[in-house]
Amino acid sequence: MLDAFSELFEALWHRAVRLNDRDRAVESDRPIDDRLLGLLSGGATDETIARALGWSPRTVHRHVHRMMAEVGAETRFQAGMEVVRRGWA
Repeated sequence: MLDAFSELFEALWHRAVRLNDRDRAVESDRPIDDRLLGLLSGGATDETIARALGWSPRTVHRHVHRMMAEVGAETRFQAGMEVVRRGWA
């Protein structure tokens, strides 16, 4: 039982965000590029983003999935909402 609670705590702790707004403003480990975020919020496809940024579609795919993993999202929409909630956008 203790192991299960420990695993739950670690999973939730990993997804936690700071409550102090001053700390958010200084956050430097943002996993997403502002240009990428702008294109994603505009509904651009991976191929369109790749052309705009001079990346391969695979690189875009990796960046998007890394961001999704960082915020604990299963969809792009969830990731976008979490990025906004964390104050990264």
